[in-house]
Amino acid sequence: MALEFPLQVERTNNPSVLRAVVGIEEDGSLIFNGNVKEGSLVSLSAPPGPSVIDYTIDELKDFQGRFPEAEAGILFHCAVRHHALGEEVEREILAAGKNWQIPIVGIFAYGEIGELKGGRCDLHAATYSLLLMRDKQSKHKEKSETVWEDIQGNLTGEANKTRKDISFIENTLDNFQKNKKLSASSLQKVLDRFLNLRSHFLHYEERIERLSRHHFTKSALLTKTSSDLQNKISTVEKLNSDLNESNRIIGEERSRAEKLLLNILPADIAVRIKNGERHIAERLENVAVGFIDIVGFTAYASRTDPEYLVRMLDQIFSEFDKLAQQEYLEKIKTIGDSYMVAAGVPIPHTNPVQAIARFSIKVIDAMKELSRKFAEGKNLQVRIGIHTGDVVAGVIGEKKFSYDLWGDTVNTASRMESHGEAGRIQCSKPVYEILQSDFKLTSRGVVQIKGKEEMETYFLEGYI
Repeated sequence: MALEFPLQVERTNNPSVLRAVVGIEEDGSLIFNGNVKEGSLVSLSAPPGPSVIDYTIDELKDFQGRFPEAEAGILFHCAVRHHALGEEVEREILAAGKNWQIPIVGIFAYGEIGELKGGRCDLHAATYSLLLMRDKQSKHKEKSETVWEDIQGNLTGEANKTRKDISFIENTLDNFQKNKKLSASSLQKVLDRFLNLRSHFLHYEERIERLSRHHFTKSALLTKTSSDLQNKISTVEKLNSDLNESNRIIGEERSRAEKLLLNILPADIAVRIKNGERHIAERLENVAVGFIDIVGFTAYASRTDPEYLVRMLDQIFSEFDKLAQQEYLEKIKTIGDSYMVAAGVPIPHTNPVQAIARFSIKVIDAMKELSRKFAEGKNLQVRIGIHTGDVVAGVIGEKKFSYDLWGDTVNTASRMESHGEAGRIQCSKPVYEILQSDFKLTSRGVVQIKGKEEMETYFLEGYI
């Protein structure tokens, strides 16, 4: 069935407003009710509640003149109309009762009121239905009583089916509220049961119309149907309330999941995954990569309480995270006591090498304070290595996502750290050539790097 939603339709060559529930066909074309010829120019907007209700009240005044014998009425509204116009629809109920000088009861039904034809409901011009009743004795009363007994038996059977559907929905929602989990199959079953309830309401309306055609008295009709109708409406309203609460819980869980995703992945990558991308891989240029390793941590960990050790690492890496944010760097990962950071991923950085350099100098300074706090008087130092170039970046994993970098740039930055010295920042020659005008660097000379040829390296000492 086409997706349906309320809109206001206005002909551009005629200011009259046509209320309509517009559908979208599978081919993308729009459908709507009203006296609008093909090819007419129209504008679509949200329905203004007061003007729509005023238009309806004028219609009700016209109905009053056509049905002067009515002595009671039930005004049905579909849920789509109620959600679009809100509490304004209560004015229709009050106006209908005032015009007729008879009791009018308003009911909000879940689902369109009317038979589905060709995949959609054809009562969308107003999307409300007014059932009028009158107290009129007839020679067919005996036949009417027989009809009532037949209908009453059918309603009893339908009530049993309805109770089963309601019971299933309630149990499913109870389980969801306890376990905070709802599988796709269970959700589909709940939706199927709601469609069953909608079908029961449509049958209920049909039977009420049959009763009115056989001229049941007002008191008999209200006595036999009002209580059962009200019970069903109350049950559906409770289910709707429970469903709203479930939607609220699902919304909170979704929000927590999105925050967790942002803690695991860069924001730009997290958005792409939320939008449906599943295979993210790209080659990025002008990227700076830095590695940090805590010197002597393995030996220190072997003689330190585990809880204290984890708390210490948490505070050290949290400080690194804060410093990285100041320079708009992207933390890639931590492995043991090693910390990897990059500039220029997943989005370009104006000066990636300078940003990594400033970050590294701040880390050396921060470790002096952290060493006094955690190392019990011993000097806790780090080695830092920096290199720049092209990298391959992407997301791996299906259940546990990980954003990572690969390539010679990453390997060289790692070697700069592992072949460096405690408390110092070792840089490759490409890094030196970019930093030499603004930073103080000293040559270390040629160093034999594992897995690579001899390389000329430099120590970053600070600012000029």
